[in-house]
Amino acid sequence: MSEKTEKIIATSLISVLLVLFSVLAILSTTIFEGADNIAHYNLAHYAFKHPELFLYHWGKPLFTILSSPFAQFGFTGIKLFNVVAGIATAYFAYRYLRSQKIELPFVVMPFVVFVPMYFMMMQTGLTEVLCSLIFVAAAFCFADKRYLLSAIIISFVPIARTETLITLPIFAMALIWFRQYKAIPFLAAGFVFFSVIGWFQYHDILWLINQNPYKGTGDLYGKGELFHFIKEMPYAYGWPLIILTLLGTLGIVFWFFRRKARLKEPATADMFMLLMPALVILAAHSYVWWKGTGNSAGLTRVLTSVMPLASVIAFKGLNEITSLIPVRWVRWLLFAVALYFIVKLPFERFPQPQKLHTSDLMMSKAADWIKSQGYSDRSIYYYDPEVAFFNNLDPWSYEKGRQIIRDNNVNENMFEEGSLIIWDSHFGQHEGRTPVQNLLDKQKFRLVNILLPKPAFTVYGHEYSIYIFMKDKANAPHDNYKIEEELRKGTGN
Repeated sequence: MSEKTEKIIATSLISVLLVLFSVLAILSTTIFEGADNIAHYNLAHYAFKHPELFLYHWGKPLFTILSSPFAQFGFTGIKLFNVVAGIATAYFAYRYLRSQKIELPFVVMPFVVFVPMYFMMMQTGLTEVLCSLIFVAAAFCFADKRYLLSAIIISFVPIARTETLITLPIFAMALIWFRQYKAIPFLAAGFVFFSVIGWFQYHDILWLINQNPYKGTGDLYGKGELFHFIKEMPYAYGWPLIILTLLGTLGIVFWFFRRKARLKEPATADMFMLLMPALVILAAHSYVWWKGTGNSAGLTRVLTSVMPLASVIAFKGLNEITSLIPVRWVRWLLFAVALYFIVKLPFERFPQPQKLHTSDLMMSKAADWIKSQGYSDRSIYYYDPEVAFFNNLDPWSYEKGRQIIRDNNVNENMFEEGSLIIWDSHFGQHEGRTPVQNLLDKQKFRLVNILLPKPAFTVYGHEYSIYIFMKDKANAPHDNYKIEEELRKGTGN
């Protein structure tokens, strides 16, 4: 295939993927992965109104800064940001393989974007897709011998996802291996840049360390099996890519140790830029979930940041197979068969367009009930950040309520008369560590509604439910437990 034809196909494929994923982002109403999704959107959407949010550590400053212009167009806007980031990741994966002169390198783009979990993450406001873009863009620059630029790009990866800091020593090793010593100091570029910018807000040059939002929260989500993430791979990554990734890994290891003295050997770049970062992130998340540290909730989506690296390895695994076949049309047929199984999998796993479900749907119903009762102009206090989203509230303006996730004692005198308090059994019970009995016992809080899902489901071992209270007059006698019993009989909907 001529270089011109290849570029035309690659450009056309990028255009098709961009249109496809943009349409899916617009049509889908799901809030995939729930409240974290909305929390990142809220930060990006309101950052221009509250500039301090640009450097809010939990929100990942790099993501907030880059996505905020898109977020001004609503939740669909921030989803489109991730669509662009995901397609850009696929493009740099293509460029990485093209720099190694591999046959049909543009085929890797579907390998990247049709990974089931990555496919859905491109329809969110979460940070993992941007993180993957940094990894793959840095890998391409390294393979293209732009070592200094590669070091600068990868230096920003911990600002996109904190845990990826552990991969920086791998890139330092790569620069040493390739004798690019002058580029090594630039691995600190991202940290230095944001440290200086943040000093003007926090007056602390080490704010990225001292403002770490994950300190002291290691026991919040519990722990699980050491091989939890590996067991989730058939669901999140898919068997076709798992098999090809294993083959690609064997190929990289074989060629790396066979020709390790050759600095220009592609397997050397593959080892440092693809395989080792992916394995280190997998191992790190497996360990902290197993030990119950690092604020890990065992969410498979955290591996999305390195799934495109694995997808490139998978493509190389397929290339290892096809390189043994002398007949071109047979090789291309194998590519087509592999693409068929890879592309169809996410549509089977996540039928499109995705709609609201589970707790997201319940929070939407709660907002509809508040509007139907004429309570929209009242102050609303809540635990779940989705309450602000569905009720069009600015979470950082306390004029009409605020999130009370850390107020587990719930002082009645803090709330104005007539205000609403929305408790849910996820954020209220778990993150907020406030049993609903704490609110039922308050004489100034009157229970006005309960929303229960049908069919029922549990969150962290608790039946999911939403309780809506109203701050009442102190001298208005009522029995919240009796009201609760009556509302539950009628399901409160």
